[in-house]
Amino acid sequence: MTVKRIDTVLGPRYYNVGTSTWANSRADVRKKLRQRITKPIAIPMDTTGFAIPKPSARKRSQPKDGRLIESPHQYTLTKWQLWITQNHKCMRVKDGKECGTFMPTPAYGHRHHLDGRGLGGGKRNDRRTVLFCISCHKEEHGQ
Repeated sequence: MTVKRIDTVLGPRYYNVGTSTWANSRADVRKKLRQRITKPIAIPMDTTGFAIPKPSARKRSQPKDGRLIESPHQYTLTKWQLWITQNHKCMRVKDGKECGTFMPTPAYGHRHHLDGRGLGGGKRNDRRTVLFCISCHKEEHGQ
């Protein structure tokens, strides 16, 4: 039997050519890598004295022209508030008549931006929205 040396990422290794296979050595490497990855940090490093602190998470800034752009979570909450404020009914007015279709949940409605959203949301303003039923919203946008 001959013994060969293999230099890997993990350092020098010795294995017996007659009994060990390439698949077994790859499994050993994966096992050692997994151990290194999941090894917990014993003592966290104190970074308070460093010259440049890590940047904190940035809050998305609003446009400077007074428009409001809501986060997806806030957008959903506002949709619920519109649904309650509108008494679960569609608020589309066409030819002087209100649609008034009952919506069992906010999922049956779509927020309609009265001023439009613009190409790529360029003039989107989430302050000026109403809740339309699905059919009215499709009709409004010609779908």
